[in-house]
Amino acid sequence: MTDQAVDAGGLALSGHTSQELFFLGRTRELKELRADIERAGLDTLAGRKAPRARVLLIAGRPGSGRTALAEELVRQVADRYPDGVLRARLSEPDGTPVPTERAARDLLAELGLPAPAGAAVDDLAAELRAALADRRAVLLLDDAADAEQVDALLPDTPDCLAVAVAQGPLTGIADVRPCTLGGLDTKSAVELLSRRTGSVRITVDPRAAETLVEECQAQPAALMLAGG
Repeated sequence: MTDQAVDAGGLALSGHTSQELFFLGRTRELKELRADIERAGLDTLAGRKAPRARVLLIAGRPGSGRTALAEELVRQVADRYPDGVLRARLSEPDGTPVPTERAARDLLAELGLPAPAGAAVDDLAAELRAALADRRAVLLLDDAADAEQVDALLPDTPDCLAVAVAQGPLTGIADVRPCTLGGLDTKSAVELLSRRTGSVRITVDPRAAETLVEECQAQPAALMLAGG
């Protein structure tokens, strides 16, 4: 199932930015993720300069609104990264992992840089790291299949931020900061439902709305489908 964002008028696929969406809930998660950007890492605590970008992981099953949360986080912090936001989707809609070579080429293209023809994946990853070495940018790596995909694309500079979206943990990446999503809070879930059903139906039978939220485990995509 393609991950879906929370929006006011329909099912918005992962590629849409949150500036086009009406974001609901996840206040606690956003606060924690923003705090994790500034929190000292293991290298800093040991008196060393962090060698790579800070990695934030938003983990959750498809339909949990994980991509919407990542986009909203990026929107909130984008002004601190003047060299922009780079996006790469690391899995196909059917779940097939995107080759790292292709992801690196796509990111280089976003930077306006040509990728050498026939270059090996290690060379492309090195080109990407070199291109980001003097930049302050955000990488949004959506729907990562495993840690190896993400690790190969990470900038070798603490001035960049990587936000990875995945279904589970990224074991093997040092000092990754995870945020695991459950359902929405009840108030936000009912509000999302009301945007599909109309507020009158919710007002007439609020208990039925709360029951439906429970049945859907407060998962955004399930609520959008049920409300529709």
